[in-house]
Amino acid sequence: MNNLSNQNNKKILILGASGKIGNTLYHSIKKHYYTVGTYFNNQRKDLIKFDINKNSLFKLIKKKSISHIILCQGIVNFDQISKDPKKAEDTNLKSLIKQLKEIKDNNYINVIFFSSESIFDGNVGNYTEESSPNPIFSYGNQKLVIENFIKSNFQNHLILRLSKVYDSEINEQKSLIV
Repeated sequence: MNNLSNQNNKKILILGASGKIGNTLYHSIKKHYYTVGTYFNNQRKDLIKFDINKNSLFKLIKKKSISHIILCQGIVNFDQISKDPKKAEDTNLKSLIKQLKEIKDNNYINVIFFSSESIFDGNVGNYTEESSPNPIFSYGNQKLVIENFIKSNFQNHLILRLSKVYDSEINEQKSLIV
């Protein structure tokens, strides 16, 4: 990571602002900064519909003068990934890399990527940044590929590897795409 907080006029884009993590971030961050959030399936009136497979991230960033992008979108439900691995790969990997390639030359963009502990095989535990990744299923592999792409192409980045995400809403309907 290289100085994600050096801009006084932060304009933040959260892809996947209708999901569990993105929604919480969106509502917390928008109190302090100009924030744009997107949704795909989980429509919210204060968010912009964005399809990672069809819409242009570059155009959205330019239109809104975005300085920071938080990536929380994708197909995260393991059953959905197993049932339609091609759709998961297209959404979580191919389309996201295509979008990131379009914005990589904009050195002012700060990228924050929500990755997963799934990039590890689970044999050791207590992983650190120095631990060697060894994903054993497609979701972990997709996250690792995106991590490596971001590290190689963006000077200003932060990668957060989450382990488990819990929700206090017991009966809330679960989304397959966030």
